[in-house]
Amino acid sequence: MKSKGFSLVELIIVIAILAILVGVMAPLLIRYIEKTNVSSDIQLCDTIKEAVNIARCDPDILEDDDSAQQISYLEDGSLYSVAYFTQQTAFTDAACEILGANIIGDSANANVLSSRSLMKSRVAKQSGVIMMQMQGNNLYVWIDHSDKEGGNDNNTCNSYVNLESSGVIFVD
Repeated sequence: MKSKGFSLVELIIVIAILAILVGVMAPLLIRYIEKTNVSSDIQLCDTIKEAVNIARCDPDILEDDDSAQQISYLEDGSLYSVAYFTQQTAFTDAACEILGANIIGDSANANVLSSRSLMKSRVAKQSGVIMMQMQGNNLYVWIDHSDKEGGNDNNTCNSYVNLESSGVIFVD
Protein backbone atom coordinates (compact mmCIF):
# COMPACT_ATOMS: atom_id res chain seq x y z
CA MET A 1 0.00 0.00 0.00
CA LYS A 2 1.34 3.42 -1.00
CA SER A 3 1.11 6.40 1.40
CA LYS A 4 -0.44 9.63 0.12
CA GLY A 5 1.43 12.12 2.37
CA PHE A 6 4.68 14.04 2.06
CA SER A 7 7.88 12.66 3.42
CA LEU A 8 9.87 14.54 6.05
CA VAL A 9 12.67 15.24 3.54
CA GLU A 10 10.21 16.80 1.08
CA LEU A 11 8.78 19.07 3.79
CA ILE A 12 12.26 20.17 4.93
CA ILE A 13 13.21 21.00 1.32
CA VAL A 14 10.06 23.11 0.84
CA ILE A 15 10.66 24.96 4.14
CA ALA A 16 14.29 25.61 3.14
CA ILE A 17 13.21 27.03 -0.24
CA LEU A 18 10.64 29.28 1.47
CA ALA A 19 13.27 30.50 3.96
CA ILE A 20 15.63 31.40 1.11
CA LEU A 21 12.86 33.29 -0.70
CA VAL A 22 11.95 35.22 2.45
CA GLY A 23 15.63 36.03 3.04
CA VAL A 24 15.95 37.44 -0.47
CA MET A 25 12.64 39.34 -0.52
CA ALA A 26 12.68 40.92 2.98
CA PRO A 27 15.39 43.55 2.27
CA LEU A 28 13.70 44.47 -1.01
CA LEU A 29 10.36 44.86 0.75
CA ILE A 30 11.89 47.00 3.51
CA ARG A 31 13.54 49.28 0.92
CA TYR A 32 10.27 49.53 -1.00
CA ILE A 33 8.34 50.48 2.14
CA GLU A 34 10.92 53.16 3.04
CA LYS A 35 10.82 54.55 -0.49
CA THR A 36 7.04 54.83 -0.16
CA ASN A 37 7.45 56.62 3.18
CA VAL A 38 9.92 59.09 1.64
CA SER A 39 7.38 59.79 -1.12
CA SER A 40 4.81 60.44 1.57
CA ASP A 41 7.18 62.92 3.27
CA ILE A 42 7.73 64.73 -0.03
CA GLN A 43 3.96 64.99 -0.38
CA LEU A 44 3.78 66.33 3.20
CA CYS A 45 6.31 69.05 2.33
CA ASP A 46 4.27 69.96 -0.73
CA THR A 47 1.07 70.08 1.34
CA ILE A 48 2.74 72.30 3.94
CA LYS A 49 3.97 74.59 1.18
CA GLU A 50 0.47 74.92 -0.25
CA ALA A 51 -1.10 75.39 3.21
CA VAL A 52 1.33 78.17 4.08
CA ASN A 53 0.87 79.86 0.70
CA ILE A 54 -2.92 79.75 1.03
CA ALA A 55 -2.80 81.02 4.62
CA ARG A 56 -0.40 83.89 3.85
CA CYS A 57 -2.62 85.11 0.98
CA ASP A 58 -5.84 85.18 3.01
CA PRO A 59 -6.93 88.83 3.56
CA ASP A 60 -8.55 87.98 6.93
CA ILE A 61 -5.27 86.53 8.19
CA LEU A 62 -3.28 89.52 6.95
CA GLU A 63 -5.49 91.80 9.11
CA ASP A 64 -4.32 89.97 12.24
CA ASP A 65 -1.20 91.81 13.51
CA ASP A 66 0.46 88.71 15.00
CA SER A 67 -0.14 86.72 11.81
CA ALA A 68 1.15 89.56 9.65
CA GLN A 69 4.32 89.62 11.76
CA GLN A 70 4.85 85.86 11.29
CA ILE A 71 4.21 86.13 7.56
CA SER A 72 6.60 89.08 7.18
CA TYR A 73 9.25 87.09 9.08
CA LEU A 74 8.81 84.24 6.62
CA GLU A 75 8.77 86.56 3.59
CA ASP A 76 11.91 88.23 4.88
CA GLY A 77 13.76 85.08 3.83
CA SER A 78 14.40 83.98 7.40
CA LEU A 79 14.69 80.30 8.24
CA TYR A 80 11.41 79.12 9.74
CA SER A 81 10.70 75.82 11.45
CA VAL A 82 7.24 74.41 10.88
CA ALA A 83 7.70 72.22 13.95
CA TYR A 84 7.69 75.23 16.25
CA PHE A 85 5.00 77.78 15.64
CA THR A 86 5.96 79.80 18.70
CA GLN A 87 2.76 81.76 18.66
CA GLN A 88 -0.73 80.52 17.89
CA THR A 89 -2.18 83.02 15.43
CA ALA A 90 -4.76 83.04 12.67
CA PHE A 91 -1.90 82.20 10.28
CA THR A 92 -0.78 79.08 12.15
CA ASP A 93 -4.39 78.05 12.81
CA ALA A 94 -5.26 78.33 9.11
CA ALA A 95 -2.13 76.48 7.98
CA CYS A 96 -2.78 73.68 10.48
CA GLU A 97 -6.44 73.48 9.51
CA ILE A 98 -5.47 73.08 5.84
CA LEU A 99 -2.92 70.43 6.87
CA GLY A 100 -5.46 68.63 9.01
CA ALA A 101 -3.06 68.85 11.96
CA ASN A 102 -3.52 70.13 15.47
CA ILE A 103 -1.39 72.60 17.37
CA ILE A 104 -0.70 71.02 20.72
CA GLY A 105 0.90 72.42 23.86
CA ASP A 106 4.31 71.14 24.87
CA SER A 107 5.79 71.05 28.35
CA ALA A 108 6.78 74.72 28.14
CA ASN A 109 3.22 75.64 27.09
CA ALA A 110 4.44 76.86 23.72
CA ASN A 111 2.32 75.93 20.75
CA VAL A 112 3.90 73.16 18.74
CA LEU A 113 2.76 71.56 15.52
CA SER A 114 3.15 67.83 16.00
CA SER A 115 5.00 67.44 12.70
CA ARG A 116 6.84 64.25 13.72
CA SER A 117 3.51 62.45 13.81
CA LEU A 118 2.86 63.60 10.23
CA MET A 119 6.18 62.32 8.86
CA LYS A 120 6.47 58.72 7.69
CA SER A 121 10.10 57.93 6.82
CA ARG A 122 12.24 56.46 9.58
CA VAL A 123 14.90 59.18 9.78
CA ALA A 124 12.41 62.03 9.37
CA LYS A 125 10.42 60.71 12.33
CA GLN A 126 13.56 60.36 14.46
CA SER A 127 15.51 63.53 13.78
CA GLY A 128 13.85 65.47 10.99
CA VAL A 129 12.58 69.00 11.41
CA ILE A 130 10.42 70.62 8.75
CA MET A 131 11.99 73.92 7.67
CA MET A 132 10.75 76.71 5.40
CA GLN A 133 12.39 79.66 3.73
CA MET A 134 11.26 82.21 1.16
CA GLN A 135 13.47 83.39 -1.66
CA GLY A 136 11.69 85.96 -3.78
CA ASN A 137 8.27 84.49 -4.49
CA ASN A 138 9.44 80.90 -4.02
CA LEU A 139 8.74 79.05 -0.80
CA TYR A 140 11.10 76.14 -0.08
CA VAL A 141 10.08 73.42 2.38
CA TRP A 142 12.42 70.62 3.46
CA ILE A 143 12.95 68.01 6.14
CA ASP A 144 16.29 68.64 7.76
CA HIS A 145 18.59 65.68 8.59
CA SER A 146 16.95 63.46 5.97
CA ASP A 147 17.85 62.22 2.55
CA LYS A 148 15.78 61.11 -0.39
CA GLU A 149 16.71 57.48 0.19
CA GLY A 150 15.21 57.45 3.69
CA GLY A 151 18.59 57.67 5.41
CA ASN A 152 20.24 60.24 7.61
CA ASP A 153 22.72 62.55 5.91
CA ASN A 154 23.95 63.89 9.30
CA ASN A 155 23.96 67.37 7.82
CA THR A 156 21.77 70.31 8.52
CA CYS A 157 20.62 72.44 5.63
CA ASN A 158 20.56 76.03 6.87
CA SER A 159 19.41 77.62 3.66
CA TYR A 160 17.43 76.91 0.52
CA VAL A 161 20.69 77.51 -1.43
CA ASN A 162 22.10 74.15 -0.31
CA LEU A 163 18.97 72.06 -0.95
CA GLU A 164 19.92 70.52 -4.30
CA SER A 165 23.36 69.42 -3.15
CA SER A 166 22.24 68.36 0.33
CA GLY A 167 19.96 65.56 -0.86
CA VAL A 168 17.37 66.28 1.84
CA ILE A 169 13.70 65.70 1.18
CA PHE A 170 12.41 69.01 -0.19
CA VAL A 171 9.98 70.77 -2.49
CA ASP A 172 10.32 74.19 -4.09
